[in-house]
Amino acid sequence: MASPRSAVSSIAAAKVVQAIATVAVTFLVARGVGSAGQGLIEDATIWPLLLVPLTSFSLSHGAVTTLRRGVDQSTVVSAVVTLAGITMALSVAAGVATVAISPPELGASTGLLAFGLLPAIWLTTIATSITWTSGNSTASSFVEAAQSTVRMVVLAGIFVAGVMTPRWVVVVLIGSWAVVAVLYLAWTLQQTSVILTRVNLWSTIRALVEVTLPTTINVFLLAGLLRLDVLLLLAFDVEKSEIGQYAVALKVGELLWFIPLARGQAFIVESAKRHSPGFAVQTSDVALTLVAGVFMVGALAIGSGILGDDYGDVATFFAFLLVGVVAYSALPTARNLLIVSDKAWLLAGIMLGGLFVNAVGNVLLIPAMGVPGAAIASSVSYTLVS
Repeated sequence: MASPRSAVSSIAAAKVVQAIATVAVTFLVARGVGSAGQGLIEDATIWPLLLVPLTSFSLSHGAVTTLRRGVDQSTVVSAVVTLAGITMALSVAAGVATVAISPPELGASTGLLAFGLLPAIWLTTIATSITWTSGNSTASSFVEAAQSTVRMVVLAGIFVAGVMTPRWVVVVLIGSWAVVAVLYLAWTLQQTSVILTRVNLWSTIRALVEVTLPTTINVFLLAGLLRLDVLLLLAFDVEKSEIGQYAVALKVGELLWFIPLARGQAFIVESAKRHSPGFAVQTSDVALTLVAGVFMVGALAIGSGILGDDYGDVATFFAFLLVGVVAYSALPTARNLLIVSDKAWLLAGIMLGGLFVNAVGNVLLIPAMGVPGAAIASSVSYTLVS
């Protein structure tokens, strides 16, 4: 078992690789399909991404907690396989119904393909639950880095070949998740001797739900907070080119959160050993994100032409988001602090309030201002939640 410090270092290294690959993917897709194509991709993938928390159900964290309560690993993993399978099936059913009622512009077949993300998440959840309950806390981070790297390599090949289309991008996004998830699970099963069992299965499932429900609600609300603006922009029939530019601005914000997210994970490890200065971590995260954010506004303004001539508004959209992006950088450590302090329901209340503000703000501002209205509403809600 790796020491806490070496585990944190490994996670940080994986996050660096993931960040580099994500930057490359963002650039390749932006250049390859243009802002309108980017908007079509958002249209096809918005619902699968929103439903991911209901598929994974925070079961990897719950598996570790349940194991610590004295349940054997095989029973815990069996419960994860069953519960994640149920939630995945319900999520896919909801997705199929959504596509049937309102197919994306790329077509119903592409919309259904996008929901292939959910079975891939199911496999990943099972594998991560096995590795974490086996004492391996770093494998999942390397898997995330591998998925981003595979995505980058395949998209680079398609880009160079000059055949990139929004539909191909969706295929690669889902395919990279699925292929790496299958390999991850196969490797995990080879490394361990976990055997599925029905002994104490339903009581363990009940224990898992008890442990994971507050965290799952938090993650689902967080996903809504971060993606509701795009969903409402699509609902209000804003131009796909505008949505595509806004999606790139959001991705830039998410890239700036790699540092606070990694440090938030490190805070969990450090707080388990001794009192950790959470406020100091948050302050430095905000400062780092502010500096990086101001730099990115300038870089996007100067270099938006690198993305393509139809990305001229990306810097403006990101500037509207900047205050919220900077404020949100304090949230990962605060969120983890509340979770380890058994205050997940308090966090859920905070997230629900932020989501409500986001929804009301978007409904009021998008018809009047378009994308800038969505950016302002999201920035305000990020700030309030943080």
